[in-house]
Amino acid sequence: MQPIYFPFTFMPEPVADVLAVWFDRMTLLSLSKKETHTYLQSLLQKGWLSFHSPGNDDDALDDILTSYRAWADLHGGAQLEQFMTQKIQTRIHTDASVYQLLDEIKLRSREPGGGKKKSRHPDADIQKNRILLSIAHEFDRNNWEIQKDLARVMDSERDFLRHLHATEDGATSQLADPLLWPEGSVPSHMLIERLRAWNGFLLQKELPYRIFVTTSQPVVDQLVQVLPTTEPLALIIRIPVRTPEDRMIRKWREKLAQWMADQLTTGEMVSKPFPEPPKPESGEQTTSLIIYRTMQSPLEWFRKAIGDEDHLVPDPTNRPEWQATLLAHVIHHGD
Repeated sequence: MQPIYFPFTFMPEPVADVLAVWFDRMTLLSLSKKETHTYLQSLLQKGWLSFHSPGNDDDALDDILTSYRAWADLHGGAQLEQFMTQKIQTRIHTDASVYQLLDEIKLRSREPGGGKKKSRHPDADIQKNRILLSIAHEFDRNNWEIQKDLARVMDSERDFLRHLHATEDGATSQLADPLLWPEGSVPSHMLIERLRAWNGFLLQKELPYRIFVTTSQPVVDQLVQVLPTTEPLALIIRIPVRTPEDRMIRKWREKLAQWMADQLTTGEMVSKPFPEPPKPESGEQTTSLIIYRTMQSPLEWFRKAIGDEDHLVPDPTNRPEWQATLLAHVIHHGD
């Protein structure tokens, strides 16, 4: 079963390189079929990456995001943060106003103070979640570009100090390595909003996945704390980061994929021994993997993680007798 990268919608090159060590194929949630990022398109052509695109109205999404960018350019800062995180108390606008976007993002399925559900068209909920995740996507992409610029500055600083202290050992030892992950220094930015959006896709049966892969510790903390037990199903420590074509890595991935598939087809711990991971050589960068399993559907798990116990679950008559969900936490050590 093909895993999906979660809950981010932007995958920088270093992240893809590390994920390719563990998985033969990967799915990325693409909020628009107009995705043009060159690196992601190259991964798509190689067959390693595939896109899942909920919703179809890309032109309407582009129009809303254009209005959002105009609003953000004018307001920014504290007002932008308030826009993203707080409920709107008063609605004074015309249909053509940019403030229509405020209501669209902040609209909830239950009216304040009431216990009745509002009847909403599924496409409206999907579009709302696409809008929010598109804004988060821009944050991730811009943050990554800033990190790359900072990395180039740090490289220049290393070179300068190396020449300045040519005879002094360890002159550059205190310089930190550049950050690699899209969340950068704020790994929990819009975390609950992202999880709610994914939960909305699951409610509409838009995400037929049961293996979710993340690089973010706050995401793991948010999901694992609601499990009956927090003990990981498997822990694989420090395998080498090599090219996906490496023969040893390729064979390892095949065994790992089969082992994970077995965990989704039985309610008991699979007796099949865990495949022995390859050992890194001296000086190789390494990566680790922690796998969690819950005997719940993704929808049930995510609802608990965000405290959304009020949403109706799908018709239980259509529910399979047994199901499970895996969360794979990929860690890059960079050494």
